[in-house]
Amino acid sequence: MPSKWRRNLPTNPITAAALLALALYKISGWVWWDPIAAMLAACNILRTGYRLFRESMSGLLDEADPAIEQEIRDLLDNELKRLGASYHNLRYRHSGMTHWVEFHLVVEDSHSNRSAHELATEVEALTATKIKPGARVNSHIEPKSAEQRGQSREAS
Repeated sequence: MPSKWRRNLPTNPITAAALLALALYKISGWVWWDPIAAMLAACNILRTGYRLFRESMSGLLDEADPAIEQEIRDLLDNELKRLGASYHNLRYRHSGMTHWVEFHLVVEDSHSNRSAHELATEVEALTATKIKPGARVNSHIEPKSAEQRGQSREAS
């Protein structure tokens, strides 16, 4: 279909409704066909306008998709359990085509900086692969003892 036709598609139902109302009026003589068709056309215009507004705003504002967030949580739960680590403070949002994921990665105190960093890099890569394209994943490494100290402070 030529692109000039695709651009006019949202207005085609309005034209069809007007022509149908005119034909029904000519056949039946009932004058209310025109206002009914006008109301249907107005509803279509409002629906199309809302959809266009929503699409344009989604590129400007951050949003969170609960389904993707649950996928991230499931992935982190499964992978970190397998790797002997945990996480908290998960934050997820997307802005346009970019998905932003941040979380605190909790590792055993016995992990060296190198091994904790390698673990974080592996988990970040797995998470980014899960939500491609445009994933930006960032983790903050915490030793388990620091997490426990933080929880005891929050309880007080």
